[in-house]
Amino acid sequence: MTAVVSPRGVSIADLLAVLESAGLRLASSDEGRKLGVTRAVLYDPCSAVDRLSGGVLVAPGLRSADDAARGVVARAAGQGFGAVVVKAYGEAVTPLVRAADAAGIALLVVSDAIEWLHLHSLLNNALVTATHVGRSLSLPAVGDLFALAGATAAIVGGATAIEDTSRRVLAYSHLPGQAIDEERQRGILGRRVPDLPYNDEQYRQVYASRGVVRFAAPPLALPRLAVAVRAGTDLLGSIWVIDPAGSLGARAEEALLAAAPVAALHLLHARSFEALARQQRGEFVRQILENAGRADDAADALGLETRRPYAVLAFAPVEFGLTESTPTAGRLLDMVTLHCEARIGHTGLVMIGGTLFVLVAGPHLGRPEVLTQLATEVVTAAGTSLRLRLLAGIGPTVDDLASVRGAHHEAARVIALLRQRPDLGPVATADRVSDQLVLAHLRAQLGSDPKLTSHRAWAVAAHDATRGTNYSQVLLAYFDAVGDVGLTAKRLSLHPNTVRYRLRRATELFHLDLADPEQVLPLWMALTVRSGGTAESAD
Repeated sequence: MTAVVSPRGVSIADLLAVLESAGLRLASSDEGRKLGVTRAVLYDPCSAVDRLSGGVLVAPGLRSADDAARGVVARAAGQGFGAVVVKAYGEAVTPLVRAADAAGIALLVVSDAIEWLHLHSLLNNALVTATHVGRSLSLPAVGDLFALAGATAAIVGGATAIEDTSRRVLAYSHLPGQAIDEERQRGILGRRVPDLPYNDEQYRQVYASRGVVRFAAPPLALPRLAVAVRAGTDLLGSIWVIDPAGSLGARAEEALLAAAPVAALHLLHARSFEALARQQRGEFVRQILENAGRADDAADALGLETRRPYAVLAFAPVEFGLTESTPTAGRLLDMVTLHCEARIGHTGLVMIGGTLFVLVAGPHLGRPEVLTQLATEVVTAAGTSLRLRLLAGIGPTVDDLASVRGAHHEAARVIALLRQRPDLGPVATADRVSDQLVLAHLRAQLGSDPKLTSHRAWAVAAHDATRGTNYSQVLLAYFDAVGDVGLTAKRLSLHPNTVRYRLRRATELFHLDLADPEQVLPLWMALTVRSGGTAESAD
């Protein structure tokens, strides 16, 4: 459903009150703060700028030094836009400021660290929600979630808590005379909703509803009212109000519904700040892991010592890759952060190519079981809370920052191996699967260089293809079973005598000596590469 916005829209001043924490600032004249804006659109240099009254033109790639950029600002103003958003890229934006002031349009500059698509989403969510609220975004002061929780509790009539989608308790009311129960006390103390059997179903109902949802009192708890907090279609969190006597009526529901879009503005403010901080920190971590760019400066920014034990953990879904823009990725980032801080403290994390890498530091890394336990906890929690089947690869512990790149590479190799070998389990350290990593590397080399492939493997494959036989499977299963005929027969669902016969025929057809390791090793490796893994049933 497309949101309806007023012709005037939201003032630039009010928009900045929400998104200044995302690194958004007004570079042009202060007169621009009075301009109204309604909707953000992305600039397409290959298309004309269409008319949009009160539009915000989000302009990736527009550089202040380019003469054409000033023309884009002027055309946007001529088409009714209220603002243009650019990045400075380390340059002065004075020419664009002059063009904006001359055209009567606001020039907004955003931090280089924030992603364009994320900014576009933040802008539209803030504009849609602010228009729905129909009031100044700065009342109550954006960012003061506790004041909002207290105001909601006073208006609705029950103790109030505001949560994000990861079920973190962001703020709560503390008005005298309003009852709370043990569940709320635990949530306040731990700043996270306790994990209770009925939680998942309650949150599912709240998030699926556009109105207020009522819940009867579960054991040892009080009744509640809850409403989802959204900005457009983007789910941000929820508000929960305790109703001790079950007496809060229709007016309380109306007040709670009215509080939800106001809360959305506060959560957008918090999210924009967290997103910017996370992206900046993530970029520093990326530079260290890949030893790219100004890695030394990145280490200084994160306060990392040159000589100290470090390790890298990698987490990736079994079925698909992740991108930072998906809600699941955001919840996974929060979950990993929580577990790392609770068990060992974490240095930083970053998403690279659909895999989440975590850089950790500290003297406790001398005990390998610490990281294994941490990774296992995250994998288990992801399966329970996110319904996400996760793999975890743990690189070797290294003694200094210069060696972190190698640890990152090894953690990524473990993830790739676990994808190929489900039998190894969802969690593994590079040390535990070192032999399998060596074999995987050898197989990759064999697969990319035909000169390394055994001629017998070509002969076996050709025979199977032309005669309809399965000597490749039998030989591979026999090699994988280390010459155990009984185990080979079991894996292939064949009788042991059948296996013995086919092995004897293979030795005759391909002039193969199964007792000669110089013949067996190249053939085994080549057959493994061709099969993509291990042999299965040969029926």
